[in-house]
Amino acid sequence: MIAREEIVKYLLDTKLIETCVKYRMNKCTNRDLKEEMIQDCWVWVLDYDLEKLSDAYENKHLNALITRYICNQWFSKTSEFYRKYRRPLAMADGLEKIKNDEDNDGLRNTGYVGRHRPDLED
Repeated sequence: MIAREEIVKYLLDTKLIETCVKYRMNKCTNRDLKEEMIQDCWVWVLDYDLEKLSDAYENKHLNALITRYICNQWFSKTSEFYRKYRRPLAMADGLEKIKNDEDNDGLRNTGYVGRHRPDLED
């Protein structure tokens, strides 16, 4: 079994976590989210089962293990990363969109949209 310090040194030297985040989250334009994912990956590496981490390192599967973790965190709506970072951003974006819609046309307050409003019927 390899010591966690050696694996962490390898990850630091190769910048493997940063590379995995860069390629898996390439469509994400929010740099803060990418930074949060990198920090989250480091915490995960430090907390992950040493035997499994060591096995992945020895078999040169560390890239796949980290990529799987990133995908699970990023694409799952029940992940801790989603609850901490993505959901609050999505809610803030949704509220901003509703506010902009109300400012632009006032239709949100009526409960009717477009042609279904009684005052717009022919």
